Amino acid sequence: MLKNLSQVRRFVLFLALVGVVSCANMDLDLDTGKEARRAGDYALAKHHLEPLAEFGVDEAKYEYGLVLLRKEDADYAQAMKYFETVRGKREGNALFEIGQMYEKGRGVRKSVDTALDYYAKATEKGYSRGAYQSASIFEKKRDYNQALALYKKALDGKFTKAAYGIGRLYERGRIGEKDLVTALSWYIHAEEIGVKGMTKNIERVKSRLGAEDISKAYEASRRL
Repeated sequence: MLKNLSQVRRFVLFLALVGVVSCANMDLDLDTGKEARRAGDYALAKHHLEPLAEFGVDEAKYEYGLVLLRKEDADYAQAMKYFETVRGKREGNALFEIGQMYEKGRGVRKSVDTALDYYAKATEKGYSRGAYQSASIFEKKRDYNQALALYKKALDGKFTKAAYGIGRLYERGRIGEKDLVTALSWYIHAEEIGVKGMTKNIERVKSRLGAEDISKAYEASRRL
């Protein structure tokens, strides 16, 4: 009896060790696949990500979906299949990618309304780039108040580029009269929170303002 119990324990330990090794290998494959995709080596990325995606690993499904979109012979139908089944921390990202497919008509009939639905779902799942992309659509539609509200929502979700979008609306007079002081304050804020390429926007607006208004803009930016 004791001998049998000992054998059972050794077998259970063996299975546990196999599981640990398998998980470690899966993590290695996932990381290697992600790095390959980012480097543009889609053949290597496919080699590491496709088996994990087929196995049902959510992050692999998302990453492999991106590979299917980016390679020269893009397979939009397969990418959609993987994106639609992603759950967990990458669900919002996957929903955003589906929105992009509908906005640009990639593998599906182009539909901005459907894209907006997916962007809203992505935002609900915590991927605030969805709100930013929705804001840019409403800006093109000339629904500037809705665009402003969505840029602010994206910024609340830490999508920092939205600060630039807000400043642009004020600079162009999309929210009432042109307000260069407010525009400058948002551009300054955008630069402070890490948005790249803001210097030329800041200098352009500063060239059209006096010293007092520039000072007001810097003061206002500290309250944003």
